[in-house]
Amino acid sequence: MSYNGLKVAFLHPRLEGGGAERVSLTTARLFSKWGIHSTFIGSKHNPNEFVLPEGFNAEIYCLPNQETFYTEDNKAALIAYLAEQNIRIAFACYMEGQFFEDWNKYSLCKLVYWNHSKPFWEMSYRLELGELQAKYSIKKWIEWNLLGYKGKTRNSEQYQRLKEEHLRDIHLFDKYIVLCPEYKAEIAKALSLTEEEKRKVISMTNTIEIEAAPNLNKRKEIVYVGRLSLAPKRFDRLLKVWREIQDKLPDWELKFYGAGPDEWIFHKLIRKYRLKRIHLCGYETDLKRIYNDAAIICMTSSFEGWPMVLVEAQSNGVVPISFDCCAGVESIIGASQCAGRLVKPFDLKAYADTLLELCQNDTLRHNLQQACLTKRLDYAPDINDDRWKKLFDELLISDNCHENSGK
Repeated sequence: MSYNGLKVAFLHPRLEGGGAERVSLTTARLFSKWGIHSTFIGSKHNPNEFVLPEGFNAEIYCLPNQETFYTEDNKAALIAYLAEQNIRIAFACYMEGQFFEDWNKYSLCKLVYWNHSKPFWEMSYRLELGELQAKYSIKKWIEWNLLGYKGKTRNSEQYQRLKEEHLRDIHLFDKYIVLCPEYKAEIAKALSLTEEEKRKVISMTNTIEIEAAPNLNKRKEIVYVGRLSLAPKRFDRLLKVWREIQDKLPDWELKFYGAGPDEWIFHKLIRKYRLKRIHLCGYETDLKRIYNDAAIICMTSSFEGWPMVLVEAQSNGVVPISFDCCAGVESIIGASQCAGRLVKPFDLKAYADTLLELCQNDTLRHNLQQACLTKRLDYAPDINDDRWKKLFDELLISDNCHENSGK
């Protein structure tokens, strides 16, 4: 089956510089080689963060309501645009499934849900957010601890409702993409999926453009790359770790790249812990510039999906260290820690000891650096070719059968 002239769309709440958006760009670049035209659709576009490469067979379309994606006028505009442009397949990336209810009544465009996080991440996020807000706000502490918000968040009814939403999405969408086989197995077990339902769930490894000749002569730099958001990124953990080891690493620097709503807490903790040689560098669109100099990248999140910053760092010879917080992180670094270091969640002393060893043991770091360059081949753009072709063929054949039955 030929895909030349096929049109697809990637739907994001906002077109910004996050990992999910970078995955969509990489995927669209692959599709372009097959003659597939991609459109990126969101409620708002940040041109400083989300940039289409020159000569790329793609375009950007912004919906009329830029405050939020999830409005009826945006839904009507989206359906009309997909029909006008003859877009056959749309990938809903990290979005609210409820927005697409009754989709088949109004559109012939096939829908694929792309879950860019771990299954049931919402429960972990709500619990952690509640705890953190209570820590930094008296009002939130009263609500969380005295007015019963904690109990409401933790109860089994919340989890059951979340499972029902996941099952709804599997039925609602034509296909459902997860980030690794372990996530598919977790969803299948939790939801007791039938064999037919399991076939709709597809494991698709995120890919990157492999850096051909990365700089391996690194500076003594440790970097954090991500949003300055306590939940779930927990940059505060890294600040506590640095407090314990900074005096033992007088030649090393810690650099934070990112921005976010909790930047004020970042500055507060730097003063409180009296941290040295630490720099807030802001948001950076050119990640290669970061990875060109950095020796180690740190992640201290409570959970992730399949973090792109780790694989992008590996591709540039930067050694990752992270808490073993999810199957995605373990898949990237390796259960045997062949391409980085995993630390038991959320042991700050163990993390500090491991990071200190990485900095002080040049031989270990260089060996892991070489292992990262081998591991990055697991993320080559063509590794999913067969899965994509199978997905396209199934959706397009189903689409053609539907059109023929209506004649």
